[in-house]
Amino acid sequence: MARVPEGVNRHELTVVARRVLLDALEALKEQLNAVVLVGAQAVHLHTGHVLLASSAYTSDADLTLNPADVLGEPLLDERMKAAGFELNDPFQPGIWTRTEMIGGQPHRVGVDLLVPEGLAPVAGGRSAQIPPHSKMATRRVLGLEAAVFDRSVMPVASLEPEVDGRQFKIQVAGPPALLIAKAFKIRDRLRSGVKSPGRLTDKDAADVVRLMMAARNIRPVFDRLAMQSQIRNMVLEGCELLHDQFGSARGDGVQMAVRALTGDLPEERIRLLAPAFVRENGP
Repeated sequence: MARVPEGVNRHELTVVARRVLLDALEALKEQLNAVVLVGAQAVHLHTGHVLLASSAYTSDADLTLNPADVLGEPLLDERMKAAGFELNDPFQPGIWTRTEMIGGQPHRVGVDLLVPEGLAPVAGGRSAQIPPHSKMATRRVLGLEAAVFDRSVMPVASLEPEVDGRQFKIQVAGPPALLIAKAFKIRDRLRSGVKSPGRLTDKDAADVVRLMMAARNIRPVFDRLAMQSQIRNMVLEGCELLHDQFGSARGDGVQMAVRALTGDLPEERIRLLAPAFVRENGP
């Protein structure tokens, strides 16, 4: 996720990120059959009942697109631009941002249009390349494949209902798909050497623990996903990553979660909870 700007209230940032997400969903309304909400916004929807001192927060939104369901029209990039979005970097596909006022200061808030690497129609490169859409419209990402198979319709509403009554019913990735996606993301962070004790760096691991606290009886879902030939290898790799990161009390993911959740959960509980969850739910 994007870093939280210095001096910005996390709750206010999350409210604005939800508003920007709803604007993107409105812009892409004809394409919603292809859209699955993933990332921290999806984690927030599944874990809102988990009582911790600090609530889940995010500064952006991640939308997975199933290329098989993307319509030829309207064009994705044209709709995003019409809603005020622009590419954060003209040379990096799929990362769309818009300037919003937060705490009286302008900040960039993002909506990423992501295509699972294993389902992308063209191999290689960062762009997912879904003709006739612009090659810059969407980005290929490994680890999101399960979201296309593990999803359910949920209401996504404004977090400021007194001024914005919008609500969309869209497909949201389930906890197993989100856990797999987070495991790949954590691996990428570890590979790049991002192992500093900063809470921002470690937030993905905190989201994993939140999902572990909220999810119930999900082993059958992992088993079902592992039986899907199209994504089997990715699912098994993701489950192996979860085992490596969270299957022991001193795993890298557990260490990250302990740092991120300082003041929210006792360290001992995290070190017991995560390995127990992996043992009980891993395929």
